[in-house]
Amino acid sequence: MRTLLTLLSISMLFTFSAIAQTDKEVGKFGFGIKGGLFYGSTILLNNTNVSEIGLPSYTFGIFGDVALKNNFGIQTGLNFTRLAFKGSSNYTSDWNEHLNYIYLPILVKYTIQKTGFSILGGLEIGSLQTAKYTQDSKEYDDMSSYKKIDFGPIFGIDYHFKSGIELAMRKTLGVLNIAKNSPDKTIELPSGTYVTIGYRFK
Repeated sequence: MRTLLTLLSISMLFTFSAIAQTDKEVGKFGFGIKGGLFYGSTILLNNTNVSEIGLPSYTFGIFGDVALKNNFGIQTGLNFTRLAFKGSSNYTSDWNEHLNYIYLPILVKYTIQKTGFSILGGLEIGSLQTAKYTQDSKEYDDMSSYKKIDFGPIFGIDYHFKSGIELAMRKTLGVLNIAKNSPDKTIELPSGTYVTIGYRFK
């Protein structure tokens, strides 16, 4: 809960700071909710005995943005995202892993006038909430295997309908090793694709 409040506070301060810097005539604040599919995977390095295959999962959250000048803006929010994958090894039976994160994206947004499209890019900071794996029909806690924080670049596109509905797609790239205390020095770089539908409140 403390991590969630910290991320929310950072998000609010960032947004309000951006609002304060905008011209009152052009600054417009919007917020909404969204949810959809997340397909993630991890790139394994320094480990030839284990392989991981990404599995489809889900994401949902809130977002807020403020319009700046020249069609630019800032978007942020909080997203709950589950990273799911199937692991296999030469020495054990297969297992399914679920990593639950709360992510704070901070994005620069450029809106293409009269098209409904926006292009976004920035960074995403994540806090690991739970980590569990299932093997041979038994579930185990796996928090000790992963670092608490994840971050990396994120970019994508939005399409806005006049009704307030928004379609969005995001791509994240893993740059931080999330593996912790790995005896074989395994490096895990998580990445994924979001496809969501949301509603912007007027």
